Amino acid sequence: MKNGKNAFDSAIKKVLTALPDRTRSVIERRYGLFGGSPMTLEAIGREEGITRERVRQIENDALRRIREAEAYEALKGAFETIDQLFVENGGIIGEERFRRADLFSDKNDQNASLFLLELADFAEREKENSNFYSRWAHKNADKKSLEKLLAEFVKEIKAETENQAYTEEEFFGRLTKKVCDSATSTNSGALKSFVHVCKALDKNAWGEYGHVSSRVVHPRGMKDEAYIALRKAGEPLHFTEIAKRIKTRDGRNVHTQTVHNELIKDQRFVLVGRGLYALKEWGYEPGFVKDVLVDILKKGPQDIDGIVKAVASKRFVKKSTVVTNLQNKEVFLQIEDGRYTLVS
Repeated sequence: MKNGKNAFDSAIKKVLTALPDRTRSVIERRYGLFGGSPMTLEAIGREEGITRERVRQIENDALRRIREAEAYEALKGAFETIDQLFVENGGIIGEERFRRADLFSDKNDQNASLFLLELADFAEREKENSNFYSRWAHKNADKKSLEKLLAEFVKEIKAETENQAYTEEEFFGRLTKKVCDSATSTNSGALKSFVHVCKALDKNAWGEYGHVSSRVVHPRGMKDEAYIALRKAGEPLHFTEIAKRIKTRDGRNVHTQTVHNELIKDQRFVLVGRGLYALKEWGYEPGFVKDVLVDILKKGPQDIDGIVKAVASKRFVKKSTVVTNLQNKEVFLQIEDGRYTLVS
């Protein structure tokens, strides 16, 4: 939900009047209100010359005072906005999403939303655990059922996800079916929200989803990024072109030489021509053209056209290169009918 600039500021300023000056200053710094950046308990403690625990006590006391103050009513409109966000996201929203522009376009509102969540009687913070990131849940959300359903879905995806990624339509289509089969009441916004808080699921730079164990979904470095780009191309490419096609989630620079070095070292890639690389899983095999010819002729004599066609499925080379390699009389022999075979 996009909001106008500083949508919550005026209401928050009203409720902060219920606090002493020092306490108000602590709250403003703690949550980064009115254009500031959120500060840790330790950082505020250093500035105030007190312990982090004392800062925590001041914070908790301030939140209590605000809830009990008459000015608390001024937050009604802001709470309605937050409540609507929960409706649109199925009752659960990852804490990190409140700090991103996909919920609030203004930085002030991103910080203020977390302050409002602490004050809202309908919002409950769920701590990070082994399966889920820190998240906020509406008190009416059926958290246990939803998390159980998602855990079952994760198990299914993991079982089939080696080198696998799904388009957004495929992925959420399957998740939607899972939800429907379980008779759990939710919506499309909720499904995306649940995926965002699940540690076992991820999205790559191409907008595809899957299990984090898949190196296509969760790349481990530039070699995996190159693998995804080449796999997307579906055909051999020069290493410079592979570098151009790489997409990274963090937007970091892609260096051509780094990509080339990874292609050379990784056995998933096969050099099939001058600077051209293909994936081994496509049927290409490492080695020189001579080695490819030997493998082909082990199956029996073949004419030049058959040999060229067979080599073309494994290497990007000209016919003249094939013919030149066949002239190696220590390895290859042309028999009377014009076909080639291996020297005995």
